[in-house]
Amino acid sequence: MSDRDLILNFLEKAERRSRSNRRFNEIAATLAIAFVVPVLFKVLDFFFLFRGRTVVVFLGLWLIATAAWAVTRLRGKNPLSQIAGTIDRKANLNDQLKTAYWFIQHPRQSDWIDVQIRRTAEAANRLRVDALYPRRFPRAIYIVCGLIFLLVALNFLPLSPYNWIRLQAAPPFRLTDDARHSLDNALKLLERAKAAENEALADKLETLINDLEQGEISIDDAIKQLEQLQQELEAGDIDSENITNGLSQMAAILRQSRTLRDAADALAVGKLENSASQMQRVGEQLDSLAALDVQEMAEKLLQASEKPRSGLQGLASAFNDASGALQRGDRAAARSGFDRIARELLGLSQELKDQQLRSEAGDEIGDLVDALEESEPQGGPAEAGQPREGQQGRGENNTSGKGEPGKEGEATEKGGETGEEECDGQEDEGRVPVMVRIESGVKPR
Repeated sequence: MSDRDLILNFLEKAERRSRSNRRFNEIAATLAIAFVVPVLFKVLDFFFLFRGRTVVVFLGLWLIATAAWAVTRLRGKNPLSQIAGTIDRKANLNDQLKTAYWFIQHPRQSDWIDVQIRRTAEAANRLRVDALYPRRFPRAIYIVCGLIFLLVALNFLPLSPYNWIRLQAAPPFRLTDDARHSLDNALKLLERAKAAENEALADKLETLINDLEQGEISIDDAIKQLEQLQQELEAGDIDSENITNGLSQMAAILRQSRTLRDAADALAVGKLENSASQMQRVGEQLDSLAALDVQEMAEKLLQASEKPRSGLQGLASAFNDASGALQRGDRAAARSGFDRIARELLGLSQELKDQQLRSEAGDEIGDLVDALEESEPQGGPAEAGQPREGQQGRGENNTSGKGEPGKEGEATEKGGETGEEECDGQEDEGRVPVMVRIESGVKPR
């Protein structure tokens, strides 16, 4: 390799080393400035709660802009003459390398120039590029690490509403505190209910709210589906009332038997577990009962099993079987019959508890619907005087309920039914009142 080639090769290696050091420093400085932006954006998220799409778009644009800025700053090479001058200063060569490079670029026939280039080549051969351009950790990288740590810490602060590290951000729609409270209560009530279909209803409710928060359905669609879900949960109210009334009638019949009086008293006040325990106790004491008491029990059980109300067919069948066994004198079958009566009572108790929890969950969903209606944007259907489906009928009933001339007396003669409708419409606005028929009349729930 000639002296000229050795000098050029040395300068090129020095330029590459210098360029890599410069790029490392430029990247660190660029990131130190760039990471200030997402940190400030996260601080603003504490107050404005940016949506997930907004966060993704912003950070995507920030990443593209940072990369473009870094590429712009990293472009270009250092001239070899500049590298030669820098090495002359660092190695105290008195511009020897810079002069030799100039003569290489502008060749001339001269012995003096040849001597100059040869001496410079010998000096360059003794120099080490890594000693002239050592790798140094840029100070800006400490700032970058600090900003990254701060950004992560801001996401895990208790005050942080959403954690970007866990891919959490404000959804397109956020429930108010009241709506979230009603939703949580409804889910807890459904979780306490042991019926298998309640789990499916809870999943349906969570999916519906998740679709609303992610913007996949509108508020109006969500309200309609919630109202349907509420009606589904409260559909068993009438059946529960019917079962309760039927149990009261059975209790009134069973109370006429001295042996079954304790079980009947518990049954009358709705303590079905206590009534089941009393029935099991009666079955265990059959051998010690007088024949007259056994005959009386058989008659009352048979009478209570006649014409059962809806939902009580299983209990009535158990009464009938136990009565038949008592009349035949089959004490073993009678004890099995009383055990079956206890199981039926426990099953009815659980069914009534489940329905009560479902009804309470339906009330919470009604409160959730009210909260969603209040959170609708200005100028929406409800505020523009265009009621949704299910509300228009209530508006018409309230208008007609005010009465026309000549009809006020007729409404009064009917027991104030019109006034009750108006009162119901005012107290429970936003939901259709469910009317449950009991023995004494009609009672609004």
